[in-house]
Amino acid sequence: MKLLKRAGQVLLTVVVVFFTLTAIVSFFSSPAATGFFGWKGYTVVSGSMEPTFSAGDFILVRTIPYEEVKAGDVITFTRDETIVSHRVKEVTAEGLVTQGDANHLLDQGRTTRTTYIGKLAFMVPYYGYLIAATQKPIFFALLVALLGLYLIYWYLTSDREKAKEAES
Repeated sequence: MKLLKRAGQVLLTVVVVFFTLTAIVSFFSSPAATGFFGWKGYTVVSGSMEPTFSAGDFILVRTIPYEEVKAGDVITFTRDETIVSHRVKEVTAEGLVTQGDANHLLDQGRTTRTTYIGKLAFMVPYYGYLIAATQKPIFFALLVALLGLYLIYWYLTSDREKAKEAES
């Protein structure tokens, strides 16, 4: 029983730390921001890159030098004040030619050094839905309340365990 409880505490801690880190990364992910130690996170809002990733997935983008981008890489960039993640089809002197995996046509225009944000590092399926939900006030309040209840529970149970140990 004690081992199961400890495993549950470790799992909850890992989930809370992961969620907190991705929330921080998302917070620092505007195109003008430098990111969180070179990382930026975005919730995918369209299916233009299916099957690589889908709407509702969460992608983490790593800032790497523009010169290191090559054909086949999935990059994130701005286009008409929108953040886009597409695959590089060709590297030219004018910029990067991109296309969504699910799109039949190449993107119009080129991605240049000034519009380039970073390269896809990894993706978490469906996690973007959770991130988006927590940005709504009611869900954020619920999350804070649940976290508060957990902390109260943890405090009360740790006091009981200390009392039991003192009796022994």
